[in-house]
Amino acid sequence: MGPAAAVAERIRRSYEDEDWNSLRSLFHEDAVQEWPQSGERFVGRDSIIAAAQNYPGLPEMKGFRVVAESDSLAVTELLLDYDGRPYRGIAVTEVENGLVRKRTEYFNEPFEAAGWRAEWAESM
Repeated sequence: MGPAAAVAERIRRSYEDEDWNSLRSLFHEDAVQEWPQSGERFVGRDSIIAAAQNYPGLPEMKGFRVVAESDSLAVTELLLDYDGRPYRGIAVTEVENGLVRKRTEYFNEPFEAAGWRAEWAESM
C-alpha cells in the first residue's frame, strides 16, 4: 500500500474510532476539504476536525475501497449508512509529504433505475 492509500485508510479508521487526534495528525495545517454538493469548503486542519467532531450522527461505514495510482493521490469508494439510509460516496485525497493537502468528498443518495434501460443492465 502506497503513501496516499495508507493515509486514506488511516482517515477511515480515525472516523470509525472517532479518534480526532489521529485524524488531526493526517492533515497539513492549511489543508482544504470540500463538499461540492453543499457548496462548503473547510480551510485549515482545525476547521476540518471541528466539522468532523461536531457532525451530528456520523454515518456507519459499511463499505470501503481505495484506489491509488500514485504516492500523492487516492480515490476512495464509500458505502455509508445514515440510520438506515444508504449513501454512496467518493473521496479524492491529495497527499503531499505524507499528509492530506486537499480532500474532496462527493455523496449521493441511491435512486431507482430507469425502466427503459433494464434490458441492458443487471441489478447490483
